[in-house]
Amino acid sequence: MSRPSFFRRSALVAVAATSCLALAACSAPAEDNDSPVAVTVWHTYSDAHATAYEEIVTAFNESQDKVKVTAHPQPFSDFDSKVMQAVRNGNGPDIIVSSPSIATQYIDAGLVADLAPLIADPENGVPNYSEDIVAGRQAGVTQWGDGAQYLYPLHSTGPVYYYNKTMFDELGLEAPTTWSELETVSRTLTEHTGAPAFGFDDLSYGILTIANQQGQDFVNEDGSEATFDSPEYARAIDWVGGLVNEGVFRLVGGDQYFSNPFGAGAVSSYIGASAGYPFVEMAVDGKFEVGVAPLPQEGPVKWAPEWGGDYLLFASDDRREAAAFEFITFFTSPSQLSSWDIALGAVPASAAAQAEPAFQSFVTENAAIAALSAQLPYVAVSNAAPGVSAAQAELATAIEQAITGQASTKDALAEAARASNAFLK
Repeated sequence: MSRPSFFRRSALVAVAATSCLALAACSAPAEDNDSPVAVTVWHTYSDAHATAYEEIVTAFNESQDKVKVTAHPQPFSDFDSKVMQAVRNGNGPDIIVSSPSIATQYIDAGLVADLAPLIADPENGVPNYSEDIVAGRQAGVTQWGDGAQYLYPLHSTGPVYYYNKTMFDELGLEAPTTWSELETVSRTLTEHTGAPAFGFDDLSYGILTIANQQGQDFVNEDGSEATFDSPEYARAIDWVGGLVNEGVFRLVGGDQYFSNPFGAGAVSSYIGASAGYPFVEMAVDGKFEVGVAPLPQEGPVKWAPEWGGDYLLFASDDRREAAAFEFITFFTSPSQLSSWDIALGAVPASAAAQAEPAFQSFVTENAAIAALSAQLPYVAVSNAAPGVSAAQAELATAIEQAITGQASTKDALAEAARASNAFLK
């Protein structure tokens, strides 16, 4: 995707502003169209990520003299509530990185610009956009209907399968490609080590993945009703719970993440975030070779969760929105986006950025990114209906209660569905 320039339309903007003044219809003075348009970005990146982001902002500002972008790092805590208040007060950012579930609150408040006309603009839009963006990611950012698009896909991270490749090779094992194979491999590993062989960093996402591969999402399509009180979810929970009770699987418990237990040999494999790969390498510290594979797939649906990042553009005036979109298209050009995702440890939502030589080299060096790239065609749409995040939290509680014996699987799911439906409806 080449970076367009929106300033071919500046003459029309100037005419509109002049007409407004002539008719005395504008209460505020006209903006000087010869001065750079000020665009503000708020983000929660820190340390090396903040430095890498600022480098792209600087490159954009130096590439032209019509737009001046300023990036302001913000604390992660309460970020979205602070953004909402600032935007409502008229002193918020033009751009943030968001997700469908968070974006819904801004969309419902009428605060977000529709990117579809900007992307499709024959002169200033993004050529070959629909062919370039991963289908699952595009479905997620267009789920509000009416042809609107309120987010611009940037990248994806997600869970992958980490395993002790040295031990696997010694035992003649291969990374499992199905959940049935995972059970078989784990039993062999437990017999060899005398310790649990596998765990999920995030158990609720593990259960979601297994059930969704059976064609059963946790809410219905419009997000109005919980659907996880189902045989598919019950079977997945009971399968994991049974293997935990046998000592073949284990829960993460107080460790929070499995990288340290994995490095210490307390488990031989686990499913955790691709972004955790550097922490895995630090925990292992060369004691054995780390293998990484895509998530197991078993069922009628190829399905994998993903934790993406998308640009959200707040509504303002045509000139300012166009200026902000100029920065978005610069940032998402193949060279810039691939550079950013190398720094971030993510996979671009753009096929052209994935094909960049620098990113391809990164894939060969980072086994987690290679695994994540392989499952990217299976990523799911993140349902952004109001209340969905709370419903997922209810499901997570039910899973924990069932697997730890605090309630039966049937009762835990039924109560969580009842609680979820109360606010989904």
